[in-house]
Amino acid sequence: MTNSSSHTREGDLQLEPLSKDPFKLIHINHFGPFQTTDDGYRHILVIVDSFTRFTWLFPTKSTNTKEVNLHLKRLFDIFWSPYEIVTDRGTAFTSAEFQSFVKDQSIKHRLVAVASPWANGLVERVNRFIKSSLKKLLNVPAD
Repeated sequence: MTNSSSHTREGDLQLEPLSKDPFKLIHINHFGPFQTTDDGYRHILVIVDSFTRFTWLFPTKSTNTKEVNLHLKRLFDIFWSPYEIVTDRGTAFTSAEFQSFVKDQSIKHRLVAVASPWANGLVERVNRFIKSSLKKLLNVPAD
């Protein structure tokens, strides 16, 4: 008789190993929408390095691919292109324009399953922290 606890059951979530080096694997997501600022910003593009947990926050006017690519290009100019990017299936990340961008940069793009925010948990955790911090900063009652 085999020990069933030592076998992976079909459908169990298999997590990918985290990066062993800085800026090799990054997680990306949008946070918002918020009330539009005087400059027209309404969302935050959240980028988290898997290894260091260093986080970049970029205000954006929309969640379109053009803005995502612009911020990623600026970030890659400062550092380098990562080996892999993990995103949800938002339209900014599934567009042909984004697919072309990551292909041109020789970046592997991993899309998480629909309705599975835990599969991109690193950036989702940062989003919860941002939400909590903004509520405290703006003195908004908790949910």
